[in-house]
Amino acid sequence: DGDVYLICSDGLTTMLSEQQIAAILVSNPRLADAGEALIASANDAGGRDNITVLLARLEEVGAPDGGPGPEHEQQTMTSLPALAPEYTPPPAEATTTMTTAPTAATATAASTTPETRTPRVPHEAPPAGARPGRARRRMRRLLSTGAVLVVLVLLGSGAYLALQSVYFIGTNSRGLVTLYQGLPFRLPAGLNLYSSQYVSGVSAATVPQQRRRSLLDHSLRSESAAAELIRNLELGQLE
Repeated sequence: DGDVYLICSDGLTTMLSEQQIAAILVSNPRLADAGEALIASANDAGGRDNITVLLARLEEVGAPDGGPGPEHEQQTMTSLPALAPEYTPPPAEATTTMTTAPTAATATAASTTPETRTPRVPHEAPPAGARPGRARRRMRRLLSTGAVLVVLVLLGSGAYLALQSVYFIGTNSRGLVTLYQGLPFRLPAGLNLYSSQYVSGVSAATVPQQRRRSLLDHSLRSESAAAELIRNLELGQLE
């Protein structure tokens, strides 16, 4: 469990020693990061040949019989929460205090005689077919809110479609030429308007300076145009 297998072309082993490869694997637990670091290091060392890297890690899956072992069962049983205590009714004294206290309605009725009571006049009903002004204002507010929400949804949908249709070429944190989808901007809250789509095996440091300036200028391109540039770069056919 935990053993890592490395399958690679001689473009890696002719540029890096076994000790260097082992050090990179140990310092990068994630296989994706380790693969990018190996390719970048080989390119920095000269990159005189095509470099192919394939990494696989073995992992233990369950017990021999396919189910959890006794230790897992014991942990599961001991981690069950305790049963809730039974409900205990309040003491009888609290009930006596609550039932003996007179309510406000009782006191008012005892101190008011039928002769002195003022009859309640019912409110006059609005004319038939007339809508209250409060209901009209509420309906206007609902319609205005709905219209604003529709506009926001349309704007958000248009922005999303725009981000999905444009691409640009840049470098990732390891200096490898990378294809990105979206716009090359980052909002103040740390929200990126782009996402990584493909990481090439070419380090930006190996690209001639004049070509690097025009290739990595974050120009917006179509997916096919950007992918073709990276493909030619990897094959050494980019002029």
